[in-house]
Amino acid sequence: MSDNGPKSTHANIQFFHVPPSPPDRYLDILNPDGTFNRNYTTEGRPVPYIENLRFRTPENAPTLDGEGYQLFSNCPTKFEAFDNTEEVERDYYPESIDIVKELTGASQVIIIDHNVRRRRIGDNPYAPGQPSRRVHVDFSASESHKILRRSLPESELAAYPERRFQILSFWRPLSHAAYDSPLVLCDYKSVNEQEDWVSLTTVRPHEEVEVVAVKYNENHKWGYYYGVTPEEVVFIKSYDSSTDKNVAFCSPHTSFDDSGTPEGSPPRESIELRLLVLY
Repeated sequence: MSDNGPKSTHANIQFFHVPPSPPDRYLDILNPDGTFNRNYTTEGRPVPYIENLRFRTPENAPTLDGEGYQLFSNCPTKFEAFDNTEEVERDYYPESIDIVKELTGASQVIIIDHNVRRRRIGDNPYAPGQPSRRVHVDFSASESHKILRRSLPESELAAYPERRFQILSFWRPLSHAAYDSPLVLCDYKSVNEQEDWVSLTTVRPHEEVEVVAVKYNENHKWGYYYGVTPEEVVFIKSYDSSTDKNVAFCSPHTSFDDSGTPEGSPPRESIELRLLVLY
């Protein structure tokens, strides 16, 4: 094994499971006491090959347009107060917007929200604040257009759909490399939307959001970046308005227990900004 880790790994990953009698609408409801009501289940399926993307040559490295996700190095932050929402919004947001514009060429970036996740060993792995354990896409196409409509004034909306927009996640570890509970990312080109996707409504105290749950498909191509550092960022696409069929629409993703995690690695801590990116 090199400093880049093993060339591949394997894992049991949680996918959406279709019940014998499907309901009219799949719901994921967060109750005030922190418990959930769900009218669906997931199933763990073995994924025998998860490519360590560190070994890709630069010309073959995944891109937002190609696979639906991309890692960028040399993106440090001096910000440390990730538990202070006010300071995150005041200081980390504008710093991140500048980075996103530089890396993507976007003309405007609007932050939808952010999530800080810290893995708590021994706690319910599906509890709020834990790394996600179900394969998903953060927003459906219809939800992405709702975000666009509520984020821009009427005068600017007239420019769409001619102008391109995306919904992206901007993810980085907080204070140490994320060997524990790494992201696992699916190449969009291996996805069958008609067969693999299920619309799911998440119900939270202040909103309802339609997301995409994902069923298992043996044709999916999975990859991960071994030991992402706080000086690196990962973009994950949830939606792209481009009509070019060669452009990745999104990337299903989740986190997983990696058998190759070095012994003694601290639990994962990360922040994710969810963005409306305009071109």
